[in-house]
Amino acid sequence: MPVAPHPVACSRAPVGPPPVARRHHRHPALRILAAAAALALAGCAGKPPVGPLAEVSAKTAAAASQGRKIPDQYIVVFDRETPDAPGLSRRLVQAHGGTLLHTYQYAIKGFAARLPAGAVEALRRNPNVRVIEQDTEDQLDVTQAGATWGLDRADQRLLPLSTTYAYDATGAGVTVYIIDTGIEFAHDEFGGRASLGVDLVPAPDNTAGVDCGGHGTHVAGTVGGATYGIAKGVQLRAVRIFACSGSSPRSRTIAAVDWVTGNAVRPAVVNMSLGGGNEAFPNQSTLDIAVENSVATGIIYAVAAGNDGGLNACQKSPANATSAITVASSTSLDARSGFSNIGTCVDLFAPGSAITSAWIGAGTGETNTISGTSMATPHVAGAAALYLEHLPGSTPAQVAAALLAGATAGTITNVGTGSPNLLLYTGFIVVPTTQTITFSSTPPDPAFVGGSYTLVATASSGLTVTFTSSTPATCTVLDATASFVAAGTCTLAADQTGNGTYAGAAQVTQSMTVVRRSQAITVTSVLPPSAVVTRTFTLAATGGASGQPVIFATQTPLICTTTGANGTTLTLTAAGACSVAVTQAGTTTYAPAPSQTLRMTVLTAAQATSTLRSAVVASTLTPDLRRALTAKLDDALKALADGKTKPACSALADFASQVRAQRGKAILQVTADAWLAQVAFIRIGAGC
Repeated sequence: MPVAPHPVACSRAPVGPPPVARRHHRHPALRILAAAAALALAGCAGKPPVGPLAEVSAKTAAAASQGRKIPDQYIVVFDRETPDAPGLSRRLVQAHGGTLLHTYQYAIKGFAARLPAGAVEALRRNPNVRVIEQDTEDQLDVTQAGATWGLDRADQRLLPLSTTYAYDATGAGVTVYIIDTGIEFAHDEFGGRASLGVDLVPAPDNTAGVDCGGHGTHVAGTVGGATYGIAKGVQLRAVRIFACSGSSPRSRTIAAVDWVTGNAVRPAVVNMSLGGGNEAFPNQSTLDIAVENSVATGIIYAVAAGNDGGLNACQKSPANATSAITVASSTSLDARSGFSNIGTCVDLFAPGSAITSAWIGAGTGETNTISGTSMATPHVAGAAALYLEHLPGSTPAQVAAALLAGATAGTITNVGTGSPNLLLYTGFIVVPTTQTITFSSTPPDPAFVGGSYTLVATASSGLTVTFTSSTPATCTVLDATASFVAAGTCTLAADQTGNGTYAGAAQVTQSMTVVRRSQAITVTSVLPPSAVVTRTFTLAATGGASGQPVIFATQTPLICTTTGANGTTLTLTAAGACSVAVTQAGTTTYAPAPSQTLRMTVLTAAQATSTLRSAVVASTLTPDLRRALTAKLDDALKALADGKTKPACSALADFASQVRAQRGKAILQVTADAWLAQVAFIRIGAGC
């Protein structure tokens, strides 16, 4: 477990009477404001000399919470259902003779523009318009201080400080977006992990995201610096909205939230160490609404409570955003920083007084020690990144709940009316032990439709493994039993999601081929190799276990036909080669049986007579008997050739009489019976 020296950094001032109006931070209602709110970085800028924090009177604090209104410049919000918000924005601004500054389409739908007199009232009557706010100017907020302790406090429950920062995670794989003055990308603290997201500051002050004020670099250093950072492995992206002068219109801040919503690489965290007045209090400003909508897309926001010396943070924006994590500032003695705002909109405290972190300057290793809720907020953004490293699919609500549940309770003094007494603690965020899954069951090869398979797999953690099917059309899983429902490839997965001690295991799969069971046909009817035209046969066969009928179908319908139930009656209709296909269909469980083919030569009466004569000639009868029998067959052949049926039938009858007379004597009984059967079919074929 790496241990690093502890860091710290920027603020504004203490004191001021407690706020009068408050609400609980995580209420679900979203209400809308009708006027603009001032916005200022809740930390500091420049590199002031080290010294005591300057006190700010209640009057000064109240004035500071309001931003300078920008003449003739407005933020217009459409209904969420409005189609083509950019196109509508351009048309409306052009129609009213204005100058379009920004279009919004992700966090909110709408635009910011400079508009002539009379245009605002006309736009209020447009049915697509939900809210119009006058734009205000955001300012950087500066205070001094001095010592390195913030990380040290975040990793332990109680004082005294241990002078070390122990961390078990680095935020690797998480991207944190710093909406601020930019980042000094070349600073040694970042090691190439910081780069441009977007620079929304117009020319001539556009610097491609490079910090010219210091505040954004300081914040980024606390989030993810190698020495001063909570999460030392995060990717940092500059979303620059503050010019070198330290000011930004509210409309540009909303544009930054809109850009992050549409472009963030997830998992993502946004740090907003800035704040401004919420003139719509207790309702929400357009910036609050934009942040709420962005959080709803899965992005975590850490926002500053503000540095107005005890003002109700609900009167600040975006501190009033319900689903953001609003951060107040504490000192190294576990007291609320005097400059920090308070109230029910605060979610927790984090170190914010005298925080040392990266800074801009001539070299690449500059640091500065400053104070502010700006400095407290990146501690929380970094902690969110640590949490997301190991649970990257967590929702913003889950991350916020985990950080609040893990916070140290009851240690902050003078928290202020309505503030929760919770101090950020990162020690509960630990790297879970890795685990692996091993299958001990062997899948069937092949697997049969209708069959099942018991899955057995174990996790090295000893935690229960769950099984699922990646191919539910082929196989399903109930508990640890896989059922094969159709032929194809079955892929079964084993998972273990982990717990507080063990990380989720890499999924392990088994794949197998699922086939239908085989079946076969056995033909039980016996057919002769040849037969005479007009003869009929009854076909029979037994099929496989599917229960499907065996079907006989002629393949030579001009030679022979198959009729009757399932084609079991074969009729020879003309001379030639007769072929009959024998098939049995399959089911979901059984494959079709391999088909068979029955073949037979169909003969005319003359062809059959000639075949019979050849058999007689080839027999072992006495020469006299052979001559007598062949003579009768020759007479039949001559008559058939002449088309004389009666003489042919008479000659065939004489042949049959002679065979019967010699049956069992000069002619073997089996031979005689075969010849007599052939003659009978020839007579039928001849029309006798």
